[in-house]
Amino acid sequence: MDARVEVRIIDLLSEVGDVLCSHFCITNETHTNLEESINYVLNKYEQRFN
Repeated sequence: MDARVEVRIIDLLSEVGDVLCSHFCITNETHTNLEESINYVLNKYEQRFN
């Protein structure tokens, strides 16, 4: 694999990790159920793409 592609994949993984961490922090701070919030978002996007 090209080194540039590997760097971009690592950058993407880092960004996804940041988004998940932010989601965890927001749900914790607002006393929101993490599993419910993730399921809500996944269902919303599933409906958009079907």
